[in-house]
Amino acid sequence: MAERAFTAEPGSTEIKTTYVFDAPRERVFEAYNDPKLTAEWWGPAGHPLTVDKLEAETGGSWRFVVDLGDDFCFRGVYHEVTANEQLVFTWQYEGAPIVILQTVTFEELPDGKTKVTDQGIFQSVEARDAMVGNGMGEGSMPAFDRLAKLL
Repeated sequence: MAERAFTAEPGSTEIKTTYVFDAPRERVFEAYNDPKLTAEWWGPAGHPLTVDKLEAETGGSWRFVVDLGDDFCFRGVYHEVTANEQLVFTWQYEGAPIVILQTVTFEELPDGKTKVTDQGIFQSVEARDAMVGNGMGEGSMPAFDRLAKLL
């Protein structure tokens, strides 16, 4: 079983997910930033993902479309990209008022493993609680499991 955890402390605007992958940091980072690889693991299982845009560079933007019967779109802007180390970007559902600041770090571990820490900061505790209540966070674990298999 993979080393993984999801944390959403009561009263906090933060969620944090950690996952240890049995793959080198460069390969994990690539899977986050290569449109073909991202489309294979990101989003809910059994629903095709189209990577409409993925400009993984500071100032670049991204947009993913998930086919859930109707198209469901996610988008954001990259604020900081440090190759093989960190991504800082906004994340939101199109048409929804909630904007999340995501920081994803890639930590090289012994034996060729990589620890990914994905921290989301919400604009309010209420917004965070609403997203957690809708399955965000713990619901991301199956996507990380698919990424682990892909790597």
